[in-house]
Amino acid sequence: MKLYCHQAKANFIDIPGITDQVMVPQTVSDIFEETQVSAAVTPEDAIAVFRENGIFYQANADIGRLAAQLRKDPDAGLDAFTPVLAKDPRLYRILAPYREAFSFPLGSDPGVFYALTTAEGQDGRILVFMWEPKTELEFSHRSPAGELIGVPASNGLFQIPYAYLRKRCLEDKKIKWDEGGVLIVHPRLAFSVTKGFAKGYGCRQPPSKDPA
Repeated sequence: MKLYCHQAKANFIDIPGITDQVMVPQTVSDIFEETQVSAAVTPEDAIAVFRENGIFYQANADIGRLAAQLRKDPDAGLDAFTPVLAKDPRLYRILAPYREAFSFPLGSDPGVFYALTTAEGQDGRILVFMWEPKTELEFSHRSPAGELIGVPASNGLFQIPYAYLRKRCLEDKKIKWDEGGVLIVHPRLAFSVTKGFAKGYGCRQPPSKDPA
């Protein structure tokens, strides 16, 4: 599924509640490779890229193996993956401020796009997925920006009509991992699982403490 819409070379995206925006001197195709966000994005830039685009991902064979091992363990929390995640400075920078709030499994549903919510005001929330080997995904770039419509689905997410994403002239990007990987998304990012299985974690930033 590919839309032939004009894409600006400088990518700005106005995600509700997010104001830290920087110029990324690359095209969307340059940033979003099939297996990872481009290695040209430094750890220092990783948070800004995530905030602008609502997505960050990285192939990781250790994560893939661990996700497969823990598939049948409902009590395996995000902390089970922390030792591996801590070795990747880009992922660590993004994930460090967040704490797990809930977890759920997610399997394939080819051609159907989902998001955690269509509601605005999602400050301090993300979804983190630990994908097993042989995973194929698609995501709708820029879908967190502006209005998003959908209906509640049986998997606890919101199904986003693909016709609506086409109407917004959003570009689909593909992710493919032979050995598994990590996907971090904004709660309003629309994505589809063509193939694969993941442990998903809803995460929040703890409320800031008032100074004494």
